[in-house]
Amino acid sequence: MKTISQMTDALMANRATIMESQRRYESTLTDKERSRSSRNGNPNGGWVVPGNAAWTKAVKASRMPWDYFWSGSAPTPSTQYPQAIEDFLTKLNQEEGK
Repeated sequence: MKTISQMTDALMANRATIMESQRRYESTLTDKERSRSSRNGNPNGGWVVPGNAAWTKAVKASRMPWDYFWSGSAPTPSTQYPQAIEDFLTKLNQEEGK
C-alpha cells in the first residue's frame, strides 16, 4: 500500500479529474439518492465510508471533500468522502501490487 504522503500527493495532483468523475457519478443517481444526507444508516448520496484510516488521513491532508458519518446504535463518527475518491485510492493502491 502507498504511504499517506504518496496518496496525499496523488489526490492533490488529480483533484480536478477525481471531482469531475464524482460529478459524473452523482449525475447517475436518482434525486432521492443524490440528496440523501447521512441519515437512515447511510452516508451522503454518492459518498462512502471505507473505514481505512490511512486513506482518511490522506483525504483530509489533501483537502478533498469529507464529512462525518454517524452510525451504529451508540453513534460513533466515521469519515465519509465521495465515491470517486475511494475508486481513485483503490486503483492507486492496486497498482503497487503489479
